[in-house]
Amino acid sequence: NIAVLNGGRESILQLKGELAGRVLRQVRAFEQRSSENIQNRSIVPTSTSTLSLQQKLDDSK
Repeated sequence: NIAVLNGGRESILQLKGELAGRVLRQVRAFEQRSSENIQNRSIVPTSTSTLSLQQKLDDSK
């Protein structure tokens, strides 16, 4: 009985470790996607403001 309990405890610890590793990988992937989205968002306004400036210059001619 004790051997079975110890084996069960070890397998639970192993599962916990695998789960923690999976969660960590998912969190890292999410953080990377989030930072890429933030970078993409920060690039877009500058390009649109440059375009709108160009249009204003063209309109004033």
